[in-house]
Amino acid sequence: MSPPLSSQTYTFDPRPHHPLISTAKRYWKPSSSDGGLTLVFTHAAGFHKEIWEAVMDDLLELINQFEAKLKIREIWSIDAPNCGDAASLNEEALQHGYDIFSFHEYARSVHAFLTGRGQTYKGINLESLSVIPNVDFSSHKIVGIGHSMGANSLLLSAWAINQEAAILISRTFSENAKSRKDVWTSREDAYNMFKSSARLGKYWDEIESLEDICGLRSLPTLEYPNVKDGVTLKCARKQETAIYKALIADCNIIYQGFPSYASRVRIHLVYGTVGDILLTEVKIEIARKEQSKLGSCGFIEGAGHYAPHSHPRKLAENILQTLNSDVESGKRDIKL
Repeated sequence: MSPPLSSQTYTFDPRPHHPLISTAKRYWKPSSSDGGLTLVFTHAAGFHKEIWEAVMDDLLELINQFEAKLKIREIWSIDAPNCGDAASLNEEALQHGYDIFSFHEYARSVHAFLTGRGQTYKGINLESLSVIPNVDFSSHKIVGIGHSMGANSLLLSAWAINQEAAILISRTFSENAKSRKDVWTSREDAYNMFKSSARLGKYWDEIESLEDICGLRSLPTLEYPNVKDGVTLKCARKQETAIYKALIADCNIIYQGFPSYASRVRIHLVYGTVGDILLTEVKIEIARKEQSKLGSCGFIEGAGHYAPHSHPRKLAENILQTLNSDVESGKRDIKL
């Protein structure tokens, strides 16, 4: 087993450069080398930064187990501004002007944090904490790892961030948030619904905590000011729907710009073999069409769109293989 990671949560306030606050979590080992890679994870719509922790644990265990050449300096995971802890901090701002929420908003948050355009606070309470120095990422060898919305946002941020490479998992979506239940009388009630869900339940055989699914917060909220008891999602149903409203336009922009992104950042694409949201034949065609521009394209057997949650070990194996291949070929130092 890999030794447990140390972690610390931060709040980043980029105002006035960008109106939405972001939250990030750093993971590291005391023995980490400054010369290693810095991994930056971004999540799918409706999820949150902690959703990646199972993949992180498996990845570091595999690195130790196989004595890989790969060295990890530290790991960061960043919330989208309308998801996770960031959603609570931005609750009032999101009430106005964000009926459509573009991937660009997530990309701007990632860019602002990694370039230090704002102020950093330790923890997630702006009112009670003092500002601390921003993290200087200028000397870090950054590799972005994104799922779905997070994958697209990484590409959009690549114009301004000096990424070594990007690993993109299942860059497709489904619009099913408009009628989704998002208020429960208790955490146990929410747990039972998620476990019985035909769409979600099969992806988590063992759920240690409801926070591992989508993140819950106590009521009332600005979205439900008159509901005094129970819990709701950190990413409000309205906000998840707002992301899907921007889906088609944002994806078209990203796919059209793919050659330009690939000319700057070495891109590795990962799909699941199950055609639950995007048909397997379509995934194969996309991989074939973009083959000349990609660093690699891999498939995770038995996984669908939710591969980071249903198959964290297999995904960790894929990430390790991909990063080791870059290290062995000397391409980790190429700014593509």
